Amino acid sequence: MAVFELREVVYRYPTGERALDQVSLTIEPGERLILVGPNGSGKSTFLKLLAGLIFPEEGEALAFGLPLTPERLKDPEQAYAFRRRVGLVLQNVEAQLFSSTVWDEVAFGPLHLGWERERIVQQVESTLRFMQLEALADRFPHRLSGGEKKKVALASVLVIDPEVLLLDEPTANLDPKTQKWLLGFLSELAHQGKTVVMATHELYLLPYLADRIAILGDDHRLWAVGVPQEVLNNRELLERAHLVPEESWLGGGARE
Repeated sequence: MAVFELREVVYRYPTGERALDQVSLTIEPGERLILVGPNGSGKSTFLKLLAGLIFPEEGEALAFGLPLTPERLKDPEQAYAFRRRVGLVLQNVEAQLFSSTVWDEVAFGPLHLGWERERIVQQVESTLRFMQLEALADRFPHRLSGGEKKKVALASVLVIDPEVLLLDEPTANLDPKTQKWLLGFLSELAHQGKTVVMATHELYLLPYLADRIAILGDDHRLWAVGVPQEVLNNRELLERAHLVPEESWLGGGARE
């Protein structure tokens, strides 16, 4: 059974402009899908839709074989089952951190899901150790470095051990050392069999982290889906999606 299935999905911004236009895509369990495309193509909107924060205006979205709708997530049992399985880390982690300490930040998700205190303490402590955040447990999240904030945001999602991890530009504004750590971390998640869907502009990541690449175009449609080698070897497609400079700009001359 697919983790997600989108069928001719259309979503509009409040202005009426389309953010996603007739997008159809299936994501399988354990798959690593990386979403690329020009700014404003709808990558963040795509992730929010998978996270059940917004919903299609046209078409259909399914999660774990069930319709992903506002009505379904209004039901407490259905909402718990979904939120327990899917976690989202935003590009701007500042918007995701709001607690007074790192410990409380990581504990928020389990508390919201109604876990018992003993289980929460055990899981938070285990997650802090795994993410190497023990020394920061009593610190105020907004006073941490950018890399530390990213780790805390990841920990606040991973603490509930979701099956699916949705990441919006996870390497943005990270120093090289933290980027290297994050790449190793994401590879470890793949080895654990988790489904990872990630939006990024960093093409160098794709051969290492992607099973498939999906390109959203500036018309908000899905232009291509394929294995990394297939997509990255299509120079014309990458140029059209503004992911690499045009050859003429690099001095390659006019294309015949």
